[in-house]
Amino acid sequence: MSEHIYNPILSVVVAVFNGERFLSEAIDSILSQTYDNFELLIINDGSTDDTEKIIQNYTEKDGRIVYIKNNVNLRQSRSWNRGIKIAKGQFIIRMDADDICLPDRFEKQYQYMLLHPNIGVLGSHYYIFSNNKEKKAKNAPFFSIIDGRPPVHHPTCCIRKELFEKFGYYDSRYDNAEDTELWYRFYSRGVEFSNLDDYLLLYRVHENNVSIKKQKKQVYLQLKINLLAVFKYRIKFSLKGYLRILEQFFYLIYLSFGLDKIYQRGNTSLK
Repeated sequence: MSEHIYNPILSVVVAVFNGERFLSEAIDSILSQTYDNFELLIINDGSTDDTEKIIQNYTEKDGRIVYIKNNVNLRQSRSWNRGIKIAKGQFIIRMDADDICLPDRFEKQYQYMLLHPNIGVLGSHYYIFSNNKEKKAKNAPFFSIIDGRPPVHHPTCCIRKELFEKFGYYDSRYDNAEDTELWYRFYSRGVEFSNLDDYLLLYRVHENNVSIKKQKKQVYLQLKINLLAVFKYRIKFSLKGYLRILEQFFYLIYLSFGLDKIYQRGNTSLK
């Protein structure tokens, strides 16, 4: 391994809780990148399965891996923050423990950030897959932040570390939607966002995804954060943005009264 790894340019931060099922595949995709001047910080967030054994096996093979262990489950925001605070790199690469990086992700994002010093947060397109990586769909289009939607796809992001140091870290009060609050906070401080047209990540959909398991909570948090953006961060939304807030409000009522379950039962009875 070359000496430059001791002064990494990129810091890949992965938090994992009971992730034995997909963790090895995620780590392999990181270690196989065409750009290798990075450190990989893996935060084991109180796992009770074989996650620790998997991580320890990799640390013995590759000196770029930094193992951090939470004795209790701190959840993802606090775990990410713990990794980011000790990261040595100039750029933070976001990565989830169940996703797969395509081989040239780091190289393309790093080169873009070098050529565009005005950009603080860089995302990309990604593919969505389930059990078969050959059968994958493309992500939704990018949105403008003033339309009340995240301007980048969080798992694909490369972020300048100095932004966390200047404007703060993930706010654990908004766990499961902490990225949206962070983007509004950054945007209110003048941070610029951009996206590559390349597809650089495989995003895995499975039964344990946060967005699937905790839909009602996520809708509530997104609504709360959008209101925070307007009233605290003084972001002027477009008409689409304000309509988005109304849409979230009514959808939350829809979920709160269990109307989604009634709708599903109705559809089932008609089959």
